[in-house]
Amino acid sequence: LIKKNGAYYLIAAEGGTSVNHSQVVFRADRIDGPYTPAPADVNPILTQRDLRPGRPDPVSAAGHADLVELPDGRWQAVFLATRPYAEDYYNIGRETWLLPATWEGGWPRILPHGATAPRIVMRPLPAAGEAPPQNGSFTAHDEFDGSALPLNWMTMRGAKVTVAGGELRLSPGDRLGASGKPAFAARRQQHIVATAETELLAPPAPNSSAGLAALQNDDYFLTIAAVARDGRLLIRAARRAGPKEPEAGVTLAERAIAATGPIRFRISARAGRYDLAYALDGHWTTLAGDVDGTNLSTATAGGFVGTMIGPFAERN
Repeated sequence: LIKKNGAYYLIAAEGGTSVNHSQVVFRADRIDGPYTPAPADVNPILTQRDLRPGRPDPVSAAGHADLVELPDGRWQAVFLATRPYAEDYYNIGRETWLLPATWEGGWPRILPHGATAPRIVMRPLPAAGEAPPQNGSFTAHDEFDGSALPLNWMTMRGAKVTVAGGELRLSPGDRLGASGKPAFAARRQQHIVATAETELLAPPAPNSSAGLAALQNDDYFLTIAAVARDGRLLIRAARRAGPKEPEAGVTLAERAIAATGPIRFRISARAGRYDLAYALDGHWTTLAGDVDGTNLSTATAGGFVGTMIGPFAERN
């Protein structure tokens, strides 16, 4: 609800939260109504559902908008939208967008009908202090040199992780697919084309595993990990695509190795395809390439949180 020039505006999302999502506006002279919808040439004030399918670099499912007035009288709209890589497939979840808004004829407007939501706009206000990058191409590197996990990292259900001496320390916990408290710390995948790497300082203890995971939820993930089993050390790549598959996922490939020092892991995303690789002594080996990563999409896994990528350790 917004009050402007004595009138009350009800800003509402409608059309479902998928490709038909939109934002509409109603107006009333009293806060308890009755509310009258904006004319057809105004409503919806934001949507992408009237654009042709198959367009390049699509923006989709735009809605859940709010309007904010800046100190200088300009207005901005904050809303949610997605960047699918094919049809309604996207692995990076719903993202926060910002666009200038205007008022015309007593009604707010965010996008003209048939207009594509732009991916780049001028920042309306100066940046306030230092913050991790939120858009565009960038490289981020975490040394874990503080005393706590950085705020752009997350864990699942309060699982305990510690940061000390420039290390992220994970004590093997529940399996990723066990709906428990996995020892898993992750950052959000922010790009359709992206690469994440980490280094395991020492091989895992017997009957445990540790590595790197790309996870949408307990039932849908990709992993590459070092597995200590039956006196051997293996590198294993796995994929889980639903609750009926094993909690540790289905093995895509595995290879016995001899390692006493650090092991590096890498997950590379290319829209709906992923490569899972490891490195010993600086030489990268792709263990599972061109893996179907649509199991990480909202269309398959449900939810809107997107893919989280980070190190994990679990008991076997």
